[in-house]
Amino acid sequence: MANSGSASPELEFYPQFCFHLSPTAGRWCHLQATDIAALTFNPGFEGQDVYFYLNHPIKWARIAGVVVAIQEFSHRIIYTIDDSSGATIECVVATPPQYPAVTNYKNPKDPDTSADGKPLPKTDGPIDIGHVIDIKGGISVFRDVRQIRAEKITHLRTTEQEAVFWQKIALLRKEVLCRPWVVDPKEVRKLRREEEGRVKKSKLTGLERESKRRKLEEDTVVEGEGRPSRVSRKTGLENGTKSGGVLVAEVATDGRHSHHHRTGLERRATTRAEVLHHESGSPDRRRRKTGLEPRRPSVGDGGRPTARLRQPLERPDLDETMSGSHSQLRTGLERRSTRSKAQDPIPSSLRSRQTGPEKTSILEVADHDTALSTSRLTGLERRSLLRKAELGPAVREIKHRKTGLEKSSILEATDDTTLSTTWPTGLEKKSSRTIEQAPASACRSHKTGLERTSRPKRQEMTEDATVVLAVPPPDGRKYPRPWFPIWRTVTVTAQGQPAAATGACVAVTGDSSSSTASKRSHSIPFGSPGWTTERPSVIISTRSDSGSEAEQTIQAVSEESPDGDTTLFSDETSPASGQQPASSTGSGEVAPEVTPTPEVVTQPASPTSSTQPTSTTDLSDTNTVSVITSVNPSGTLQILPTDVPIESTNTGTIPTDAPSSGYPTSQPLITSPIPSPTELISATASVPTDQPSAPSETVSMIVPNIFAAPISTDPPPSQIPQRKDHPAPRIGIKSAGPIGTNKFYNNFFLGNQTSPSYLFPYSVTWARGGGASGTWGMAISHVDASQRVYGQNDPSSGAARYYINPIGIHSVCLSAKELGPGTVLTSDNLTDFSSLVSLRAREGGQAVIQFPLVQGAGFVTGVYNGGQPVVQTGIFFKTVTRASKEAKEGVVKYRLHLEDGTTWLMYAYHTKGEGLNLQVVNNGRAESTGPFYGIVQVAKASDGESEKVYDQACGTYAVGVDLSGGVNGKTGTYRFGFRKQGMYQSPVAQFALPHHLSSFDDGTRGKVTGVKLQTPTKGVAYLVLADSWTMVETELPTGVGFLPWSPEAGEVKGLSEGVRSFVKGVALQEVSQDMLQQSDQNSMYFSGKALAKFASIILVIRDMLGDEALALTALNQLKQAFARFAENRQQFPLVYEGGWGGIVSSASYVTGNSGADFGNSYYNDHHFHYGYFILTAAIIGHLDPSWIPANKAYVNTLVRDVANPSAADQYFPVWRNFDWYHGHSWAHGLFDTLDGKDQESSSEDTMASYALKMWGTVSGDQNLAARGNLMLAVQARSLNSYYLYTESNTVQPKNFIGNKVAGILFENKVDHTTYFGTNIEYVQGIHMLPLLPHTPMVRRKEFVREEWDAYFSGGRAEQVTGGWKGILMGNYGTIDPRGGYDFFSGGGRGGEFKGEWLDGGASLTWYLAYCAALGGL
Repeated sequence: MANSGSASPELEFYPQFCFHLSPTAGRWCHLQATDIAALTFNPGFEGQDVYFYLNHPIKWARIAGVVVAIQEFSHRIIYTIDDSSGATIECVVATPPQYPAVTNYKNPKDPDTSADGKPLPKTDGPIDIGHVIDIKGGISVFRDVRQIRAEKITHLRTTEQEAVFWQKIALLRKEVLCRPWVVDPKEVRKLRREEEGRVKKSKLTGLERESKRRKLEEDTVVEGEGRPSRVSRKTGLENGTKSGGVLVAEVATDGRHSHHHRTGLERRATTRAEVLHHESGSPDRRRRKTGLEPRRPSVGDGGRPTARLRQPLERPDLDETMSGSHSQLRTGLERRSTRSKAQDPIPSSLRSRQTGPEKTSILEVADHDTALSTSRLTGLERRSLLRKAELGPAVREIKHRKTGLEKSSILEATDDTTLSTTWPTGLEKKSSRTIEQAPASACRSHKTGLERTSRPKRQEMTEDATVVLAVPPPDGRKYPRPWFPIWRTVTVTAQGQPAAATGACVAVTGDSSSSTASKRSHSIPFGSPGWTTERPSVIISTRSDSGSEAEQTIQAVSEESPDGDTTLFSDETSPASGQQPASSTGSGEVAPEVTPTPEVVTQPASPTSSTQPTSTTDLSDTNTVSVITSVNPSGTLQILPTDVPIESTNTGTIPTDAPSSGYPTSQPLITSPIPSPTELISATASVPTDQPSAPSETVSMIVPNIFAAPISTDPPPSQIPQRKDHPAPRIGIKSAGPIGTNKFYNNFFLGNQTSPSYLFPYSVTWARGGGASGTWGMAISHVDASQRVYGQNDPSSGAARYYINPIGIHSVCLSAKELGPGTVLTSDNLTDFSSLVSLRAREGGQAVIQFPLVQGAGFVTGVYNGGQPVVQTGIFFKTVTRASKEAKEGVVKYRLHLEDGTTWLMYAYHTKGEGLNLQVVNNGRAESTGPFYGIVQVAKASDGESEKVYDQACGTYAVGVDLSGGVNGKTGTYRFGFRKQGMYQSPVAQFALPHHLSSFDDGTRGKVTGVKLQTPTKGVAYLVLADSWTMVETELPTGVGFLPWSPEAGEVKGLSEGVRSFVKGVALQEVSQDMLQQSDQNSMYFSGKALAKFASIILVIRDMLGDEALALTALNQLKQAFARFAENRQQFPLVYEGGWGGIVSSASYVTGNSGADFGNSYYNDHHFHYGYFILTAAIIGHLDPSWIPANKAYVNTLVRDVANPSAADQYFPVWRNFDWYHGHSWAHGLFDTLDGKDQESSSEDTMASYALKMWGTVSGDQNLAARGNLMLAVQARSLNSYYLYTESNTVQPKNFIGNKVAGILFENKVDHTTYFGTNIEYVQGIHMLPLLPHTPMVRRKEFVREEWDAYFSGGRAEQVTGGWKGILMGNYGTIDPRGGYDFFSGGGRGGEFKGEWLDGGASLTWYLAYCAALGGL
């Protein structure tokens, strides 16, 4: 937020005439975003865009940083720049204006200028997210937020260029900004005198100009009556001058034209008179207005101009054979219209140009002697075009066009046709009438505003027709004319009676034997001139196939809430009874059912049904039926026909049943037998005496922003080849550069783009014309806990095997009338927290709706830029109510009550044009009555109080999140700063998950509201109204190192002599195995596990057993094994692919199998796979720091692939795997899935974080080490809510926590199984491996004990075979270290332990050392 206060009063602010002496006023000032945000303003400089640093005037700034967001608008692009100063700033770049393609019309603007005529900023190339750019521009403020208006943008392509820029910032601060600007008082006085002299001279020059102007006016000659005329200055609503009935031309004799000057809403206009050639014999009078109209010369006798015009006009639209034309150019909501008459050689024409809400009326006549007239209509009156011509055999077309809420009506007539036509206004439907030849007198009545229609005489009716009834006002009230009628669709019999009603008559002619017979209609009035005083009901008569009539009574009901809200739609019909219940009047009495005398307007009867819907909209959507619309003074009510059953689709579908045998994939254990070494390794290496020690983590470490700096911006090492292709296509992605592959929005560019994306608590789906609503827009859904589907209970635990949320529930859908089968979905601005999804009417078209999707969004927001909004539902509307009061100024609110009993709130904030005005078409669709510019926001009301909270936050929405954080000792904080748009004065509404709520600082906790919604898989989320959140973790694992650790004892290193001797014997056996052979796998996952196993053995040998020579000898072999991968010589080498931006295995490229190596090529499990390599590198670096420099680039490349913290790194996406909103990682890569992202192994997730922490420690990267510590603390909190369940867990369902672990956690379901089987040791054990020093921090003793007792106590663990037994017993060692040691040491003492009980990625040496250390042995 910009500093809105004035500057310090102690400083002296010099006048502007001193600015040329300032070291900052006339130069580009190298600043940071925080500097610009801290600039102050002085009350004497309003409107000049001059700000002050101390008292230094600054107008032009230069800033450099990373582009972290891009927003495109019609005349500008906004780049959000992060310069690592702790704040971001928006850079506004003007773009060329876009003009509609109009025939014979040239754009008035230069394509190289912006909408306001200024030159466009200069750039040196395309700009995208992640680019580092240098911006020069002026400082401005938009809604209290500082911006840079770009003048020039250049890319900074190297770190050296950035460093030069930083030096200039530091130099400006050091030499200029660190002290106030001081000017000698004598110099100030001198400059003041000079300025006063210039002002006096300027005033004299102004008086001279005025004198010349007056003299020029006296010489002005006006054609027409030869009288002199002066320039007229007009104000208010005055019109242009006329003389003798002829428009007066005011043309200066020196060739310059003068103008009328108007104020208020009037526009500046100039009128000129033109006289036709003598041979025409007919006057051609033209009234001209300014704006988009071109200028034309005035011609007098003999073709000589009466006055010289500055700019003669070309007339390419005037044909030589047709000297008369009619053309009209309009702005605002009006359209450009051109009419020409080719029959007459010299017809009369008139041009009228009007703006704003005013309409235009033009009359053209064929008779040359007919005078022309012009009518200006204002307010709600509509534009009409009437052409009177000689009636002949050709059919003349008369078109009536309406604006605003009015619809269009077209009538066609033939010779001698008499017309009696009424065009209704308000919410009435578009209708088309066809009139045939009939001898009758002509009568035409055109009414405007709310006026009623005229009454033609009664004629005879020859067939049945469908009509619309206009019913008198309800509630026994008389309303002054005019008022909105209530429309009903009924069938009128041939005798002119609408069902059983009396007093209504209609005239229809035509052949009823043909379904395409032409009919004509007339407006038939009430039998009485006044309104009935009784509350009416409407009889609807439907004709069956047999010809019999069945009457149904529907009460005409108007609903008005106590606060005056208007109900646009109400469906109180009971499908069971088929009877509409009576509705109470305003006084609480039950309204009597009285048949009124209705006014009737006929429509052609349908050949298949005698009941016609009142809308011409295509209602082919699934399960969507038509409704009948009623309008009265207090609002609009629409009723569902009683013979149509309501089938609510609020149950959704279950995408897949969880498989009972697990998901098909490989086990995560190395199951191939490990041969015993043929000979034991001997300690041949000599221990260097001057070996450097690796950096150690200090508890007092203070890091201000651990997310600011990138790990590196260098390309991947040269041994990793690069390629630009990837098997997974980038469907609809507009962003360049690396793309997040494990993010919530991936379904929008995978598969057919129709799988849901889960924002929490809402989910959004592009229905693509299908599903319950059939929408082409975005379907929004929220599932309550009562809608979940649970699996069968497990016999051993009694807990449900899984729970899943139904999908396909289209509660509210935001769409537009422009969208249809050609709709294209594109994705842009893809970040670690957000994306921008756009729906376009066609490929390459402009976005009709844009959805800025941010995790935890309080509203689902759609941004419209001139499209016509459509709101749909697959559940069906019960009532649609427009609030009588705006939620905020400019924000219209609707309440959508659905058939499933839920209430949704919809807010519409218009940025220009008219507000959103919805018209309910049927119980599944509502449409805007016109184009809309602004945002539409949707939220589900959780209770009666939630509406007040949403009212506070509406109009504002987040478009992204800036992540920052720091550590101080054992305390770490991380902050979500929400980048917002809309109404900046309102706070952002975002939902917080349980682990957020428990870690909020006091300031954020105070902004938590009582509004809560169920999330799919993470409990209940609470709405927070704040522009930023701050979370605090007070127990960072700074004391966790490479050796065994527990919360109680800390790091334990010492072992007793007996234990040390026993463990050494085991270690010698294991370290003598063939490291090269075991790590030579066709899988990065299994290779990494093998390397990490040997690294842990060598670590124990040196740091716990004290045998440095043996450790160094083994370490040399481990380095050789690791070198195979660092040099990229493994079976399936890694490649850097530029399609998505990442390091992937070449296995899928070679084999064509997308599931090769667990889907590594498709970005599955990267943090698992590369985490083992990073951990191995950390241990090697710890044992031999001299190894780090040669291998740092390779290891950091793996780190950057899984955990890049900065968009400044243009090779990798930010935070591919770890999700800072959810508090854990996602393993699921580029595979389309209905249930969203998922992760199986929570323990390997924390292994990756631990590896980052340790590599950052040994490599000297404090920020990386701090991030690893913070990630572990966040995971310890979140995993114990979402993955690991104790009896006290209140987040997950009670009937599910008995499983103790999630199994596989999806965004939309939790399934207690694995991808490789359902054995209980698989499901529980996948969350145990590998056993590492940080394990007790995450898997707490209370949880481990409950899980052990539930599944493995009482000898059940002994029944497990293979490597899973060792995993279970290692886990048991965290709560009973001595028991664990006894198990693992049994093999060395009595032959009880078997090598087959070890996972190929685990070692007996580590298990023994771990249990012995924690057990004090």
